Amino acid sequence: MSKNLTLSELTRVVRTALQDHAIDDAELESRFIIENVTGLTSAERILGENEVVSRNIETKVFEMMNRRLDGEPLDHIFGYKEFYGLKFEINRHVLSPRPETEMLVDFILSRTTPDQAFEILDLGTGSGAIAITVLASRPKAKAIATDICPKALSLARRNADLHNVVSRLSLVQGYWAEALSGSFDFIVSNPPYIDAHTMNKLSREVREYDPTIALLGGEDGLAAYRIIIKQAKALMKSHGKIAVEIGFDQGETVSLLFKNQGYQNITLKKDLAGRDRVIVADATD
Repeated sequence: MSKNLTLSELTRVVRTALQDHAIDDAELESRFIIENVTGLTSAERILGENEVVSRNIETKVFEMMNRRLDGEPLDHIFGYKEFYGLKFEINRHVLSPRPETEMLVDFILSRTTPDQAFEILDLGTGSGAIAITVLASRPKAKAIATDICPKALSLARRNADLHNVVSRLSLVQGYWAEALSGSFDFIVSNPPYIDAHTMNKLSREVREYDPTIALLGGEDGLAAYRIIIKQAKALMKSHGKIAVEIGFDQGETVSLLFKNQGYQNITLKKDLAGRDRVIVADATD
């Protein structure tokens, strides 16, 4: 039987395998795999790089490595994703939250204070990342979050319980804002916005592991916006605001949808890469 590997040697083996499969950030991903299996922090891994690991650890590391080599994203392998500094359970029934979506959280937090009471509506909540993150930072806020998928809502409830906000979050199964009543200070959504042509060009990691229902926005990618923008009008307070995430090339067309429905102060916000990513608008007159 070959000798047991040290942490450093095991990390190198994983890194080399990922590099040979042309996986981006092989260096970083190899460290994440080691740390996830061992439970070590980055500092602990570095300090213990000459420590010999057990066969059990090796086996688990190689199992994760092989899943990654087969195209499965790390967040699906780990079963969670970091979002706004919080950990969210994810699975095949929800879209894995992206860093760009944190802009929707920024939109609300930048307009409120920690002691402020307000209500938000999160349409198509998925894992619940947007609504839960806001509630975790604003202890007097309340939210309603909708999703068409009951399995997504079950996951969102687990995440809400994990972050101790379940008492302030109402989860509703439904098609966007259909059949909802009431009025909200903020409405947010990261709807599916990929058009049918682009869907075929998505990476295997996205196409096979993120649910199609959370990606495909109809033939032109705008189907969800047409519904949300129309439904939201009756659910906004007079001072209310709405923010939606968009594809990088959809700024003009989605802004026009808002304009045609009478929304005011329509503003495009860019992500860190300088691409249009979020549209914010005020309630209609």
